[in-house]
Amino acid sequence: MNVCAVDAAIRQWFRSYFDPLDLRHQQVFISSTTLLHNSVGMVVRAIGGQNAMVD
Repeated sequence: MNVCAVDAAIRQWFRSYFDPLDLRHQQVFISSTTLLHNSVGMVVRAIGGQNAMVD
């Protein structure tokens, strides 16, 4: 899949799923995604031998 197709798929997902959510649910989704992103980053840094507390 090329980049344009992926971008179009992401835009479609936002229009069909994320945009209709009320603000509270959007914020819950964003905070959960951020938590996941930070946790994965800590695991990757730990595997790589870097300090997991440094961003």
